[in-house]
Amino acid sequence: MSSRRLILLGSTGSIGVSTVEVLQHLRATSEASFEVVGLAAGANAPLLAEQARALGVRELALADTNA
Repeated sequence: MSSRRLILLGSTGSIGVSTVEVLQHLRATSEASFEVVGLAAGANAPLLAEQARALGVRELALADTNA
């Protein structure tokens, strides 16, 4: 099965955090293959960086330039 490439918008919000948890669970327990290639968030830079490390994502976008 080929890998599905995803960009997750709003990754630090409640739905985004849940989505990250589901993706991590699927990676650990399933043959389904998802490659997260980008993450975007509003202002929570520390959580965005943590998610990027956990998922191996190199492309990030942060809307709040003051964060």
